[in-house]
This record gives sequence, C-alpha cells and structure tokens, in this order.
Amino acid sequence: MAPARNETTGIPSGDRWQSLSVVCQGGLDLSVDALTQGVAFPGSARVLQNFEPALEGGYKRIQGYIKWDSAVVPGAANAPVLAVKPALGGVLAVRKRDGVDDNALYFSSGSGWGSVLNTTARPGSVTKARIIEYSITAPVTILTDGVNPAGKWDGTTYTHINGTGAPANPHFAEMFLARLVLSGYSANTSAISISAPNQDTNFTAGSGAIEINVGDVVVGIKSFRAELYIFCKNSIFKLIGETIDNFQVVPVARSIGCVSGDSVQEIGGDLVFLAPDGIRSVAGTANIGDVELGLLSKKIQPIVRQFVGSYSAISYSSTVIRQKSQYRLFIYDSSGLKAEALGILGKLESKDGGGIGFSWATTRGIQPYSAGSTYVNNDEIVAIGDPINGYVYRLERGNDFDGTNIYHIYQSPQLVFDDPKLRKVLQKATVYTQVDGTATTYLQALLDFENPNVLQPEPIELAQDGALSAYGSAVYGTDVYGAVTYPIFMKNLVGSGFTCAFQYADTNGNPPIRIDSFIIEYGLKGRR
Repeated sequence: MAPARNETTGIPSGDRWQSLSVVCQGGLDLSVDALTQGVAFPGSARVLQNFEPALEGGYKRIQGYIKWDSAVVPGAANAPVLAVKPALGGVLAVRKRDGVDDNALYFSSGSGWGSVLNTTARPGSVTKARIIEYSITAPVTILTDGVNPAGKWDGTTYTHINGTGAPANPHFAEMFLARLVLSGYSANTSAISISAPNQDTNFTAGSGAIEINVGDVVVGIKSFRAELYIFCKNSIFKLIGETIDNFQVVPVARSIGCVSGDSVQEIGGDLVFLAPDGIRSVAGTANIGDVELGLLSKKIQPIVRQFVGSYSAISYSSTVIRQKSQYRLFIYDSSGLKAEALGILGKLESKDGGGIGFSWATTRGIQPYSAGSTYVNNDEIVAIGDPINGYVYRLERGNDFDGTNIYHIYQSPQLVFDDPKLRKVLQKATVYTQVDGTATTYLQALLDFENPNVLQPEPIELAQDGALSAYGSAVYGTDVYGAVTYPIFMKNLVGSGFTCAFQYADTNGNPPIRIDSFIIEYGLKGRR
C-alpha cells in the first residue's frame, strides 16, 4: 500500500527522511539533457576528469606517471621525443641530436640511454617517428619517420632498408603474413609496399614483393585477424589473401576516413580509430569481407569535437592499457599548458541489456608527443615521450604526474529525487569507497545547477589515513602498516534546493580513491 500523503504538499507522511541510492557506473555522458540524465542515468557523470571507470566498479582516480629513466633522451634543447616504444626488454626512443643532423635511435633498460644505435644517419626535418616490434625468426623493431628509409634494429645490429624497390621515406610500418609492409612515402602517398615473404628487407619484385595502390592518401596501417587494414584520409580498405596471386583490396568505407594513424589501436578484439566525426571501431565478424563500422563516442561528442579539425595528424598519440581494457587518446597542443592538456580515456566493459561498449572519461595534465606500449610475461609497460624536456615516462606508476599532483573531479548529474518541483533539504551522505592507503577527496553538493542566487554548501573532506609501508624499506616501530581498505564515509550535509549534483574533487599526490556508490538522505518540503 502506498504511504499516505499530505493533502496540501503531496509529501508522503511517516518517516521524516528519505534516501536516494546512486551506483557509480556508465562513465561520462554529455549526450542527454541534464534532467533526463539525472532521472534515467543517475550513476553516470557530467564531469569525469582523471577518474577512470574501474575494473571493480565505480570510478577510481587514475594512477600517475614516473620517469622511465632518470636521464633524458640525448638531444637538442626543447626537441620532442619523436617516437617511443617498449621493446626488446626496454624502451626505444627517437630524438633529434644536439648539433648533429640525425634523428637518433636510443635504447634504455632504465639506467641510461647509451649510445646512438643507428649506424647510418637519419637526417632531415622529422616531425614524428614510429617504431613497431615483430618477430619472424627473432624479435626486431622497425623505425620509420617519413623522411628517411625504414631502419631495422634487432638488439645488436642496425640495418637501413634502402635496397632495390624499398620506399625511400615511409611514415608507417606493419607486419602482415611474415611480410613487412611500408606506406606513407612521398613517391606514392596512396600505395603500400609489401616485402617478399619472410624477408623484411627485400622489396624486389622478383622475390615476391609488390606495391598496391588504393587510390587515397594512406594515413595508417594495422594488421588485424590475418587482414591488413589500410586507413586513408577519406576511406578505409583492407587487404585480404595470402600471396600476391590472391591479394585483394576490399573497400571497408568509402565515405569515412581516419584523422591520424597514430589514433589506431587494437583493443577487445576490435580496431579503434579517430574519424572526422568521432571515435569509431572496425568490428570484424565471422563472415569474410563483412565488417561493421560503429561510432563509439556518441556520449562525449562535445569533447571529441575539440580533438578534430584544429590539429595536424602528428599531434595525436594513443595507447592501450590491456590490463584495464582501456584506450587512451592524447593530443599535443604546442600553445597549451601541460597542466591543461586534455585526453580521452575509454574503458571497454559489459553494458546493461547485453553486449559491450565503452565508458568514457577524460584525463587532464598528460601531454605526450609520442606513446607506445607492450605486454610481456604479465608485465605491461606504457611509455610516453615528452614534447620538450626529453624524458620518457611510464604511465600507471606512482600517485602523481612526476611530482605534480593529480587534480581529479567526478561530478554526478543533477539529481531530482523523483520530483524536480519539490524542495529537498539535504541531511546526510553515506559514501562507499576503496582506498589503497592514505587518500582524500572533497564532497560538495551543487544545488540547482549551481545557481549563484542559491547558497551553495562548502566542500566536505573525506579522508582516510591508512598509509602503506613497503617491506625492506619501512622502519619497524616508526612506519605505519596498512592494507587496501573499504571505508564508508558518513557525513552530515547542509543546504536545500530542487535539484542537486554531487562532486568529488581534490588535488593531491595520494594513492587513488575509488567512489563505488553513495546514498543521500534528505527531507521533503513544499512545492515551488
């Protein structure tokens, strides 16, 4: 039986307080109006900055980054790290040498970058370089920069790939069916050049090498499910077949292109890339030649539009964090501050009603010029190269951005508590969290769309003192030992309004805090 209501106010009689439970899920959503979002998707976010949709559920502040090597990659002052790639047991990086016309390749296992690896100079005005790793008989890497011939490094020997038939200055490289594919070269910007089988330095036609023209400017290539996807400026193709006798170029999309090949990543059995209208996927199906293009970024289109149209292709970099099923897309804006640098974070997860999709968030304060990752023996290394200072950083390490605190914000939609025309008096918040040690954030109620004519309550600190100490470095009797905890914060609230959003924000270098869910207790007053 429904509770009796006051005939004048319409407010249920009985208990003085009511409660609203909010489960944090769904990620950033800017695709619906505020009232609809507050009613239908209360656990989604209007702001989700430096928080990530967590594997455990809820929203968790992201980890920071630390220097991969305490030394800078040798190079000219203010020269960017043109390429970075974890490979061959360490990290490879490319930077313009100081006083020498050479875009030099270096290697570091974490204790110094050593000497230049390329025994043949790589001169010229290189704006972006790229490194891939693969294995035919042993692990090797290929370096391309759009100015010089491709370079091969196997951990011991450097080889300039400039023999008969080899492209003079490819931008992109990929391994496909034990053949090295090079593309984006000035002699034919619409072509891909495919080496002889099992011979990654042999591009002579007599040995089985071939060049294929796709009729559009190639901006990136990616091998996926025994097919080679060719991303172009205004279209997408894929190469199928096993030999030059049955190779076929099949159109995937004639009216959708790729903004930057550096946005292309494989994640969750799919390819993700930045198109002119947003972040899309190329979903392969069981039927040969049958693909589906899907727009993934509908919920964050206002943010994605900031990424498209105002920047050149070399401004973009991306990576995946496999252990978290995450895709991250960054942009380098030379006119902007690192602290304001915007990035997009997508977490692949199951959705209500079946299927999988992305929950989105943003990053702020991470500004790489280049990025790369690898996953070997359960160890994932995600590296980014700085645009100015010469350092290579490792993501997903530490609790700050190399000494700079992480400013994190999660803001819920405007919640209407079932009726936007009834005034609510806030009473109490119960917040369910997870912390990995000492953690703090501040909870603030934002009333009536932050109306300046409404008195807004002050932020309330949520603090947990549970610092962790490391075995081998802690001092017995001095350091504090702790563990991952799941504190429940119960805080009294003040303020009244018709709608209310709840914001969790702070700037600190503490371990991450995860906001799992929260309950708001409130009282009802009269109608407007």
